[in-house]
Amino acid sequence: MGELVTNLPKPEIPLIWNYDESVKRTKTNYYKWSKMTLEMFAEIWIAFKKLSKEGRPKTVANATDKWSDYCQDCGVDRKTIWRWFVRLGWLNDGLYSSNSSEWYTPSEIIYKVCDVLGEIDLDPCSDSFDKPNIPAKNIFTKKDDALNKEWFGRVYMNPPYGNVIDKWTEKLSDEYDKERVQEAIALLPGRPDTVWFRGLNKHPRCFIFGRLIFSGQENSAPFPSMVVYMGNRLNEFINAFGDIGDIYMRINK
Repeated sequence: MGELVTNLPKPEIPLIWNYDESVKRTKTNYYKWSKMTLEMFAEIWIAFKKLSKEGRPKTVANATDKWSDYCQDCGVDRKTIWRWFVRLGWLNDGLYSSNSSEWYTPSEIIYKVCDVLGEIDLDPCSDSFDKPNIPAKNIFTKKDDALNKEWFGRVYMNPPYGNVIDKWTEKLSDEYDKERVQEAIALLPGRPDTVWFRGLNKHPRCFIFGRLIFSGQENSAPFPSMVVYMGNRLNEFINAFGDIGDIYMRINK
């Protein structure tokens, strides 16, 4: 695969697409050549777009038509596919989502977020419509003014880390309390001395060991990081994030 050409035009997305037929084509191509080919990547890219951004096609016969299920059904590794999408120039480097002005989410965090949520319905702090950074079905960019929109479904948020971070954490908490957001994960700086930090006390959080190296950065961040979980599947959160940090919950009197 080292000789694979990079920065190629993205494959065109057909109007009519079938999950089962796509799986069959990908598996046939893979076992025929015993390696990943450009034809195979094009087939998987179309599935990625159909399942992760545009939602379920009406022509799908398989009831488990999700991006993670597709990769499993094809026998391909999702992380490897994402890395090659980056190399081909079809995705932004680092697989980051919800970028701030400086601190882009490391890919290792994105993988764990997907392990917990399965699919991400909304990324409210994305930087681009043109190149999807993660397999979120819907994104809000700065132009969309996400703080004044209703959020929904399963959300991943990595907000700007400046003096507006409190507005983002309050928004996420409010949308979750109103049950518009059913489950959420937020990557935030670990700042227990702030008011917004205390506003998240009722939710479990993982304090990440050491300092993260954010995507696009050569050195570790000058601050600690934490991952906050909102939802009812605490065991899944612990299983996904327990190996990179200690997980705490507030004990009430």
